[in-house]
Amino acid sequence: MKNITRIVSTTFAALLLAPLYTSTCLADEASVTKRISAWLGENAPDVRVSKAGFLDLYEVQIGAQLVYTNNDVSHIINGEIIDAATRINLTRKRMDVLSRVNFSDLPFEQSIKLVKGNGERVAATFEDPNCGYCRKLAKSLNEMDNYTIHTFLVPLLSPSSAEISKNIWCAKDRKEAWTNLMVHNIEPEAADCAAPVEEVGKLARKLLIRGTPTIIFPDGSRVPGFMPREDLEKALDQGTADFR
Repeated sequence: MKNITRIVSTTFAALLLAPLYTSTCLADEASVTKRISAWLGENAPDVRVSKAGFLDLYEVQIGAQLVYTNNDVSHIINGEIIDAATRINLTRKRMDVLSRVNFSDLPFEQSIKLVKGNGERVAATFEDPNCGYCRKLAKSLNEMDNYTIHTFLVPLLSPSSAEISKNIWCAKDRKEAWTNLMVHNIEPEAADCAAPVEEVGKLARKLLIRGTPTIIFPDGSRVPGFMPREDLEKALDQGTADFR
């Protein structure tokens, strides 16, 4: 009976203390957020702070970058952390999670919809018309079959990218205009309409897209850059960038 009473008392005490532990953790994250923001300076971007789960560190997401710090922000670790036992890159694995996109929430009405075959395999791309690797991607897709690609035109690389994007969007056949430019190097004719170039630019910034092409798959995973055709075929088959 004494043992049972002791167990019950201990369990009850643990339940009473649990909210305190949670509050302490949240308070620590809040204090680290305040300190790291002060360290970054007056015009610092928004930061997200949470416990890293190893080495008693906090992870700090600053835009598309992930760094680490300790409780009093006396040290900043700017680099990747690898689990020595499993050889897993913990930083890259975490960034994959943080950068996932809710695919169904993408504004597909602001994209160029390219369909070949039965269109079963689906992905979205963010591309700049002046991007050389985007042209390589377009040529690969031109040789492939059975896909639906939603292409968002995002002018990142050149002052002329916005004007070319508008001309493609406002063309009589924007799919043809895009393919002609990216595959056959035929410039689109000048055209004018209410093109969603600015809106797509804002979306790209919100999704932390900093380069083109960026390929997003239905599970929300992404590839920031050109994919060889063999890898792209596998990713489309499985609907994920994590096909390996």
